[in-house]
Amino acid sequence: WQFDLSGCRCDGACGNRGTVTSTTAATGLALLPFLGAGHTPLAGRSRETVNRGLYYLLSRIQPTERGGDLSEGTMYGHGVATLALAEALGMSRDETLEQPLAEAVRFIVTSQDLYGGGGRYLPVQPGDTTVTAWQFAALKSASLAGVAVPSPTIDGVSRFLDRVQTKDGDLYGYLAPAARPCTSAIGLFCRLHLGWERRDSIDRGLATLAPPGPPPAQVYRNFYLAQALLQAEHPAWPRWNARNRDQLVSTQAKKGHETGSWFMTEPDSAPGGRLAHTALAVLTLEVYYRILPLYREDAMAVRW
Repeated sequence: WQFDLSGCRCDGACGNRGTVTSTTAATGLALLPFLGAGHTPLAGRSRETVNRGLYYLLSRIQPTERGGDLSEGTMYGHGVATLALAEALGMSRDETLEQPLAEAVRFIVTSQDLYGGGGRYLPVQPGDTTVTAWQFAALKSASLAGVAVPSPTIDGVSRFLDRVQTKDGDLYGYLAPAARPCTSAIGLFCRLHLGWERRDSIDRGLATLAPPGPPPAQVYRNFYLAQALLQAEHPAWPRWNARNRDQLVSTQAKKGHETGSWFMTEPDSAPGGRLAHTALAVLTLEVYYRILPLYREDAMAVRW
């Protein structure tokens, strides 16, 4: 898959193409909704599609001293692609994925900013919240699938979140302490998967973000907030989710070749275009089915 939709059978009929050039990011993000619907390399009516996508990712791994590089120029790409490999392994136990995933995990570990604990576009750059979250999600999923993740790497993620948090960990910024809604949802998602003991801060943060309801255009923010609300078993979840579900269903394209897709006017995820927005929307709708290992209830029970 490609964010710019080049090679698409619609021959340019779909609008809102993405600008990110990483095919590993596009392929990983497109694979996740198939996995989230229960299609694996071994089962499901879309198993051939999943197999081809995973084969493409495996073919794109570049061996380096740091590990297996799937970034194609951006750590976003590496994190997303590694997450897809990890979720596929966790669901299928396909042994052919184990070693490539272990190498991709090693690349995340060796690319972490050792001082700040985060990750950004290029290896060892001082981190931001969004890139750090994709690397962390990949590490958590890999750990659930049985791939070892060094504890100092996880300690580094916690250290990074400490640096960008505000209000004792209720809310989070992008590069520095702030109370930005999107990065706050991401920060709380990470804290939950880290098994953070300060549950009162998580509850306060979610209580701040949930009451306004899911903003219709904020697909990236809603993607993370859905996961955090559900995994925290927050009392706002049922009402929030019902509104988000109905909004997504009502805004899905219903005409032409764009039928079945989404595109929102959201700056944070606009570079991914229609492909990214569609994948994020479907993944958000799949959260409460808990098919992906990262979405399951027992994912919270695993401690680092």
